[in-house]
Amino acid sequence: MECVSFIMRKQRRNIFYGLPVILLTACGVGRNASFSPERKFAPEKLKKDFTILRNIYEKSHPGIYWYTPKDSIDYYFDKGFAALNDSMTEPQFKNILSQAIEHLQCGHSSTKFSKKYDNYLFDTRRSQFPLQLKVTADSLIHLFDPNPADSFLYRGAVIKSINGISAKQLIDTMASIISTDGIAMNFKYQQLTNSFAYYHRSLFGVSKEYTITYLNKFGNETTSIVKPYDPSKDSGRRREIVPLVERTRREIRKEKQQQTFSFFIDSTNRLAVLNVNNFGSHLKKRLIKKAFKKIDRLKIKNIVLDMRLNGGGLINKSIYLAKFLKEAPFSFMDSVVTPKKKLTAPGYVKQRLLYNLGLWWFAKKGNDGNYHFRYYENRIYPLKDKYHFNGHIYIVTGGNTFSAASLFVASLKGQSNVTVVGEETGGGYYGNNGVFIPDIILPNTFIRVRLPLFRIVNNVLHIKDGHGVKPDIEVAPTAKTIMLNIDPKIEKVKELVKQHQ
Repeated sequence: MECVSFIMRKQRRNIFYGLPVILLTACGVGRNASFSPERKFAPEKLKKDFTILRNIYEKSHPGIYWYTPKDSIDYYFDKGFAALNDSMTEPQFKNILSQAIEHLQCGHSSTKFSKKYDNYLFDTRRSQFPLQLKVTADSLIHLFDPNPADSFLYRGAVIKSINGISAKQLIDTMASIISTDGIAMNFKYQQLTNSFAYYHRSLFGVSKEYTITYLNKFGNETTSIVKPYDPSKDSGRRREIVPLVERTRREIRKEKQQQTFSFFIDSTNRLAVLNVNNFGSHLKKRLIKKAFKKIDRLKIKNIVLDMRLNGGGLINKSIYLAKFLKEAPFSFMDSVVTPKKKLTAPGYVKQRLLYNLGLWWFAKKGNDGNYHFRYYENRIYPLKDKYHFNGHIYIVTGGNTFSAASLFVASLKGQSNVTVVGEETGGGYYGNNGVFIPDIILPNTFIRVRLPLFRIVNNVLHIKDGHGVKPDIEVAPTAKTIMLNIDPKIEKVKELVKQHQ
């Protein structure tokens, strides 16, 4: 969740304002052909990296003790440090870091592989668990397997265990290395759904074969064997070689815009559907305005905002969309604070000079001793007079709805003409940590760890219970809806629209 690009445009003439923002997005590390993914790091180096991270988090993380008390955080950091008694590979060390950081209950505090390891993963085709699964709190549901030999596993089959480990135990183990806001567990389950093979490999490795226990179509437990997906050997599943087609910049830009935002009118149900997949730079304000102009011209009384894929982005884009939908002028955030005016141990923070310049420029000391981002704090935003929508709004949410997207949903929930349909958002209802999010680069392993610099409270009147934004009407996919290829959330919205007509 970044806000700086919007503010930069407001202050183009100020070089100290614009320069940090432009350069904060710069990056680039070349590939290294000599890189060895099996390299092990000595315990002393691992302990140094772990201690550096802990010190930075304890001194600079704005929400380190927001949901978990200090004695508990100390316990989990001590536990992680004590595990570093032998040499480890980068993935092994990354898992220990992730398990410690997870207890901060901050979705923007997470680990990433070193740049070289990331390049290795991108370039290498490796064996992995073959099935794509939908993950819920206690269930694994089969979605797809490209191998025809595994056709006995029908879409919607409930997986009871993999290699003798129960579905619940697998889910809980893999969720332990995924950070989320508070106890908004849907974010973890959605991340596991998106990348089950990756997380399974990270913690359980790759097996020569997988014993799958599942419920057959008659509801009886059945066990079958599946082979791992190995693209280098399995000719039936080799990556298709697609000839390169040169595209213009305009074509590429248009494609990215379509992936970010799409809009259509469901004439049968007299319904406008806006798929807002992120609040990134490719979401152009003119596209939003064009959509509401058409809605106004056609006198559409019901709109759907599908936010299920929206993991956040630029705060100003979410505020801009809210201006067409709120009933009255509104505040988006009650407080945006950081404990430090300057980064602690800046030598390990990527582009540290520029982030320190950003803190110096934006953060102003308050009476509480913290430094406040005054630009957003308690600012009142006016509504859009032209094309403002006053009909009924249905917001569809899920575990992927995170960061700036959860801020947006939180700002609209409870409004008289708004109904939130779906599942609890992955982003916190009370607030989260973000705005500026640099990477800490650990000096020995070069693992990158995200450090949010500001703590955001959406609304002080919201209950601080660690949950995401809960839907007004809860609707979640089931094994049956998956098997029948039904979207139960959209079907529920259509039902509600008919009731209002």
